[in-house]
Amino acid sequence: MENATVAWPSFYSRLLKQWERGKFVSIKIDSLNSDTARRIVDATHHLVCAYEIPVFFGNGNASISALRNIVQHVHGIDPYLLVILDGGGIAHYPTGNEVKEATSEHFGADAVTLNPYPGFAPVQHFLGRVNKGVVIPCRTSRSDGNEFQDIEIVRWFSDLIKISDDYDEVSRLSGIMGWCNPSGQCHVPFYQYLALCVSRRWNFNKNCILAVGVECGGTEELLAVAKIAPNITILVECRENMLLEEHVKNIVQAVRDSNGQGMIIESPSTDLEYIMKLHNLVNRYRLGC
Repeated sequence: MENATVAWPSFYSRLLKQWERGKFVSIKIDSLNSDTARRIVDATHHLVCAYEIPVFFGNGNASISALRNIVQHVHGIDPYLLVILDGGGIAHYPTGNEVKEATSEHFGADAVTLNPYPGFAPVQHFLGRVNKGVVIPCRTSRSDGNEFQDIEIVRWFSDLIKISDDYDEVSRLSGIMGWCNPSGQCHVPFYQYLALCVSRRWNFNKNCILAVGVECGGTEELLAVAKIAPNITILVECRENMLLEEHVKNIVQAVRDSNGQGMIIESPSTDLEYIMKLHNLVNRYRLGC
């Protein structure tokens, strides 16, 4: 698929700009109340790279207007600040037109969370837009997440080569992850197979983000995704208080790229003091300290 021609800057270049500023933390704004959202943004914009805002498609024009106002306020402060539309709280599964409208130039959102399970065709419109990002839920941290996400996909070694287009890479990954047996049959956990497909097939515009949830103290799945997809941005979602210094260290060192970047760390709190401490810890450990 050919890359779309769009106005500069690209989504990835804006993300790089935030990383160059030492900004890696994202905040989830769980309210479309304009006053509440503005207070959070005004207090924290100097510390964060992105805001995640819930998308309540189907709730009428009031929700759409409130969301548009929040996006405009964020970009009015800093056009390089990113706004990610989080579909986790949607009232119904959004139609293609609803998501297209929400991420249009008029509306202004920078990225959207999309369900990968329908496959490539329904999301290719968004993947082809260089100036917009696509967040793909890869592995959640919820206790029942393994019900489907850890199911093993059975493929032949040759099938994995077709995805990666690199025999040596597949051999290396198979050795690390323990995917394949001597006969060439491979058993790949679904979330790992998803990470492989998105990073090799979908990220042609460098605008994909893989979202991975972690429980405090546990980074096994995060490490697996980082090994499979070292050249893709990873959004780390933590549902619990993660300010234990050792926990932040483990997360950052698991997911940082060779430049000490390549990550977005979601704060589970909107408290300014909390975010400042998380910001400082991430920057300490991303540089190897």
